[in-house]
Amino acid sequence: MKRRFLFFLLLAVSFSGCGDRLYWRYLMQGTLLTYIRSGRTVVYLDYAPMFALPFDLDRDGDEDILVVANDDILYTFKNMVEGRFATPPLAYIVESDPQQPVVADFNQDGLLDIAVANQGSNDVAVLINSGHGSFDEMYYLDAGEEPYALDAGDLDGDGKTDLVVANMISDDLYIYRGKESGELEFLKRLNVGKMPVGVKLKDLDGNGFADILVISHESSELSVFRNAGRFYFHEEEIYPLSGKPSSLAVLDFNNDGVTDVAVTKYEADSLVVLLGNGRGEFERSLEFATGRHPYWVEAGDFDFNGWPDMVVAHFDEDSLSFYMNNPDFLDQFKIALPRKIEANHVVAGRFNNNSYWDFVILSFKESMMLIYFDLFKPQSL
Repeated sequence: MKRRFLFFLLLAVSFSGCGDRLYWRYLMQGTLLTYIRSGRTVVYLDYAPMFALPFDLDRDGDEDILVVANDDILYTFKNMVEGRFATPPLAYIVESDPQQPVVADFNQDGLLDIAVANQGSNDVAVLINSGHGSFDEMYYLDAGEEPYALDAGDLDGDGKTDLVVANMISDDLYIYRGKESGELEFLKRLNVGKMPVGVKLKDLDGNGFADILVISHESSELSVFRNAGRFYFHEEEIYPLSGKPSSLAVLDFNNDGVTDVAVTKYEADSLVVLLGNGRGEFERSLEFATGRHPYWVEAGDFDFNGWPDMVVAHFDEDSLSFYMNNPDFLDQFKIALPRKIEANHVVAGRFNNNSYWDFVILSFKESMMLIYFDLFKPQSL
């Protein structure tokens, strides 16, 4: 396996100046900061952003942000203090047309590394965390035709992190086993539906091994590969969806202790929740209206009432759809976004050192990252 050391660029990012003491404190130290103003920060990038992930880059307890951008670049925005991010971010050049990323500890050193699917070069880049706020080493894994989505987890219960990659054109999954050295080796290939665009690892049947869930855009279906251990997977189980699914999230929607799945249906302008039965199967489903062309769904308990909620980013509508879950009802509403930004991604994180959720919205059209701070403040907190 060929290794090479990363070289990275410091790329300029637009930022808003401010007059608070934290800004000037870090400016004197040579680090510029974004500024939280009216609960919202806008960061303009040199290249259009595709995907984002909150993660603690340096184990300081504050979540940082990883952004995958067009033109073969990954940005890491370090959270300096209370949601102020150092600018410019560190930027890493990977191979062609990077898509969905995942963060996981691949080499068992307690630090989060990055894997990203490179659709244009048919490989996966794995970036190793140095522990000093940067990624100083990178290696590549050969993948199938146009890898797009991936997820990481321990598939065989040996305590090492494995990787599953969904390839859009070859319509298959590549499974890589984590080794003692921290490297990943190709183990097996599984056929799936046409144009897989999302993959998640989750133990659906409670046998202690993570199962594989995949959504396929062109064939409009959810595939489930139940894991029997030792990388043996039962025959594919298929759940028809219709409407060209674009993203999925795992959650316990009805709080019964069983994993459910939420899927955005891009052409149907809807969000479907498949309810699990605890045996690895989905027997019922619920469907909710969204805005035009829902592109991404994120799940979490956003209002801290003990029930999982969902948020959906619409590609062709200036809004986010929220689905706030309660014991007896689901409160569905929209929050308007500024102008026509064509939101292609939304994720939730904790950035400004309090108990409330913050939301990162990406706009491919505007080359912009928009961060809303403290969107929901329940009176109980």
